[in-house]
Amino acid sequence: METYLGEGLVSASGVKAKYKYHKRIIQPLLDLKFVESCVSHIERHTAICMDKLDAYGDKGLFDIHEGYPNFCHASIEMYNLGFKRLAKPWLHPDCIYNVLPDKIAQENIVSHLNSFIKQVIIKSWKRRKMFKDSEGNFKPIVDKMAGYIEENPNKINGEDFMNHLMTLFTAAFDTLTIVSSFAVLCFGMYPEYQEKAVKEIKEILGETPRPISIGEINKLVYLEMCIKDVLRLFPIAPYILRTTLEDYPLGRDNLQGEIERKTVARAVLKIFLCNLLQRYEIHAEGKVPDIDLRSDISLRPKDGYICKLNARMWNKGP
Repeated sequence: METYLGEGLVSASGVKAKYKYHKRIIQPLLDLKFVESCVSHIERHTAICMDKLDAYGDKGLFDIHEGYPNFCHASIEMYNLGFKRLAKPWLHPDCIYNVLPDKIAQENIVSHLNSFIKQVIIKSWKRRKMFKDSEGNFKPIVDKMAGYIEENPNKINGEDFMNHLMTLFTAAFDTLTIVSSFAVLCFGMYPEYQEKAVKEIKEILGETPRPISIGEINKLVYLEMCIKDVLRLFPIAPYILRTTLEDYPLGRDNLQGEIERKTVARAVLKIFLCNLLQRYEIHAEGKVPDIDLRSDISLRPKDGYICKLNARMWNKGP
């Protein structure tokens, strides 16, 4: 992965001495205050997503995971090629890999990723140079990191800045789209649980669909449990080289513990699913055991996230 992401927060994890040092710098930038500042912007982009999904409403089956700009396509292909080389030892030596077509594809991917990140940094520089945020009081993570680096030039250099941004973008995009797509698929296959989630949303937001506030996100306890179960059934990183040191009992209420502290990822997932369930009834064929899975770095269904969206009628009367 270092070929694509450089010495970023994932590829340098546990290997490079600077990993822990940089993590201690970056993690506080994603604090609760930052999460709260993101909510209105997550809502705005979710609304754009819902507008795009309107084109598929009441029109039969489709793959809800499809439809990306070049950067996202490059990210997905990065995982495919990276895992292919990881899983096939004969592709490990550079002397062999460098004469294969995959090497050219790898160079194209790296070029796409680097070009995207450079444009993000340039826009950040222009935005901060003008002394005003184009997004009001919201300060994107790229601006926060860039501001920190300018004030502390000896702690993170420009190359590390690019690598960390590349990691944050690719990891966030892939993780959120996969988890939310699996959640949609599960709700479609198990309508009884979908209706429980909808009932909770109605109780908190009322009978008329509307945006959710920061204070209401934590009230969605059942939706939180559904997200946790999706992560249990389809772990985003299926290969974790760890071993348990002692027995740990998993009771029936394992998923009913306290809601974990707010993170950007949890806010995105809840806001997206809340908006989707307000607007559509989700239908999907089969059950979880019927899904054929494949894996690169992440876990994915072989046949896509095939579902159908029908407009939800909230006020049906008695």
